[in-house]
Amino acid sequence: MILGKSNADQELKSLIGFIHNGLKFDNLKPYARLAESSLKKTISDQIFAFAETYYKGSSFDPNGTTVKDVLVVNIQMCVALTAYRLFAPSNDLSHTNSGRSIYVEENIKPAFEWMIEKDNANLDDLVNSFTDYLLEFLDKNIEDNDLKIWKDTDVYKSSHSLLILNANEFSKYFDINDSRRLFLVMVPSISRIQSRVFQSILKPELLDKFIFYNQKKEDITLTEAEKEILEACKLPICLMSVSEALKTLSEKVFPDRIVSTYLSTLKTERSSSFENRIAVSKTLINVANSELQYLQRLVTKYYCLAAGLPIPEITIASIDPHDKIVSI
Repeated sequence: MILGKSNADQELKSLIGFIHNGLKFDNLKPYARLAESSLKKTISDQIFAFAETYYKGSSFDPNGTTVKDVLVVNIQMCVALTAYRLFAPSNDLSHTNSGRSIYVEENIKPAFEWMIEKDNANLDDLVNSFTDYLLEFLDKNIEDNDLKIWKDTDVYKSSHSLLILNANEFSKYFDINDSRRLFLVMVPSISRIQSRVFQSILKPELLDKFIFYNQKKEDITLTEAEKEILEACKLPICLMSVSEALKTLSEKVFPDRIVSTYLSTLKTERSSSFENRIAVSKTLINVANSELQYLQRLVTKYYCLAAGLPIPEITIASIDPHDKIVSI
């Protein structure tokens, strides 16, 4: 583990300043293992193993300023906060032979439900924010000798084989608060939609050209027509990705407030959060389909001009992101 090497209780308190001094690390240890497993999916096994090895060695300094010291502390913050978020709800109750109950001391009263809900949301935000901070740190220090392995991870590579470059660019088309964490969570969906829908529309050669252009791996330039097509791809791919995320990701991973503008127009007292998310998902798909029609016209014109053929009038039915083939 990347926590608990020595003075575990003090280490935990130094990371999460607002917890009570009496909280023991041993109580959080099982949850810390779950937190580590989750974080590895975001930053890769390689980065986590590198940091854990350094942490367990003799050179680690929690107050150090080297890239490796800061990396370990950033990972520890994510693990500790996630572990506490998992632990806290059950710790609010006493689990006795007579069932679950609360213990109230003379001057200590249990928090109201709304307070607990607000604190849980704040803990979720803290976990997400520190995960974003960790990812930003990795990106900023990717050329450092100790962190060059980040560029070789599958997590990093998969996010750099897309038509959308990063979280900042994604937020230009659908605001996700520039969240690298959320962007990486959606990368599998973006990649799947890109291969199933956009490869059929663009054809492999044009899609590959756009990817290589984004990666700056080769000396590739785009014509004005190609730049227009690439730009036309971005809004629908973002909307389709968010649409899928609303159906497949939990509110903790993809908060309702990310789509609050749409929810405010759809939410009613009788509608559940899930029903509202499905409604927003359908709305986004409808907008994306309209954008895909425009993209299809651009692509058809592009290939017709290249082949010296007349440009036909095109009408497209709504495109399902799960379809593997789109007829032109």
